[in-house]
Amino acid sequence: MVPGTKLSFTIKAERLVYQEQQRIREESERIIREQKEEQQRIIREQQQRIEKEKSDFKDLYQQAKRWQRAKFIREYLNSFEKNAFEKGVLTDEVQSWINWANDKAEWYYPLVNKADKLLNHLNINTLFDL
Repeated sequence: MVPGTKLSFTIKAERLVYQEQQRIREESERIIREQKEEQQRIIREQQQRIEKEKSDFKDLYQQAKRWQRAKFIREYLNSFEKNAFEKGVLTDEVQSWINWANDKAEWYYPLVNKADKLLNHLNINTLFDL
């Protein structure tokens, strides 16, 4: 064997071992980083689904509240009209007011959502919030 060849071979072998260890370490770090990123993505998506679910349920609740309030207004108007008729005070002016009030109830009722020139710009879901 040529002197120094063994040493040269050992240095090359150690360098190759070091390079392989470095490659393995970098690959491990890459895999760990990708796993963390994937976990973070999953958490973000779960949080987004939760927020959407909360928002959708809040919308459902708002619609149910509007339905209940509109139903209350409609029942009141029916009783009001019946009472005015029975008392003989169902004038054209009173009937005009009843028609106006029924239009507002139809605008507020979530299953109808009748257009209203003056009120359409309002946030209907927060109209009665104090």
